[in-house]
Amino acid sequence: LKRLLEDLQIWLEEMFTFTSEQLTNIRAVARDLIYDPTRLHFKSIDVDIIKALCLEKVTMRFSNVFGSPAREAKLVSTVKRIASSVQNGYRQDV
Repeated sequence: LKRLLEDLQIWLEEMFTFTSEQLTNIRAVARDLIYDPTRLHFKSIDVDIIKALCLEKVTMRFSNVFGSPAREAKLVSTVKRIASSVQNGYRQDV
């Protein structure tokens, strides 16, 4: 029974997806950071996005993500993808 629960937990971690609200929040934070007039470095914006989400995890509805290594890894991957998209949009604007 214990083994079955462990398998179920692993399966649930693999099937985890972000809600549309969470994805919108990631994109909003990315846009806020990329258009910050005091920002000089854009390469590490994904790290700054994750820090901002961690600081505001309750407000941004990410309290179910932080604390779970599998979900945090998925967050890093998603943030990198969204940050790249926002950076490309910023380049086109400039």
